[in-house]
Amino acid sequence: MVVAVKKLHSGIDGERPNFKAFENEIQALTEIRHRNIIKLYGYCQHSRFSFLVYKFLEGGTLTKILNNDSQAVAFDWEKRVNVVKGVANALSYMHHDCTPPIVHR
Repeated sequence: MVVAVKKLHSGIDGERPNFKAFENEIQALTEIRHRNIIKLYGYCQHSRFSFLVYKFLEGGTLTKILNNDSQAVAFDWEKRVNVVKGVANALSYMHHDCTPPIVHR
């Protein structure tokens, strides 16, 4: 199985990472079930860095697409609007339909 791994580094100047915030994020992501929110499979926590393991999606990042001229042209306004609608739908779900609601800071 191919997965996406996100490495989270410790804070600035060797500051200890906030493990409670990390654990709260993991708990929230493992409980969310929405088609526009990527599935979190698991994590690894260490004193110097932590990893989040997500479902892998083909196609790369939005930044990669928009910075490539040929891909950006193919990513027309209709597709861009659909991405914005999907993100807005997922945020609305997290703020209004989750129990308890997920609040961003």
